[in-house]
Amino acid sequence: MFGGGVAPLICAALLTAFSGSWIPVAGYMMVMTAISLVASLLAPETKDRDLTVPEDATAR
Repeated sequence: MFGGGVAPLICAALLTAFSGSWIPVAGYMMVMTAISLVASLLAPETKDRDLTVPEDATAR
């Protein structure tokens, strides 16, 4: 949600707050990328699982 939905607003606010410098925007994008990487690494594998079955959907 923070990476795509409100990112333009946050980036515009950062540009305004830091007098047009792109460095805070790059830092924000790096943080969002790191959060996405950690989330994808911690997500369970769902290949070959029937996610309509509660046991398969909640198993790690």
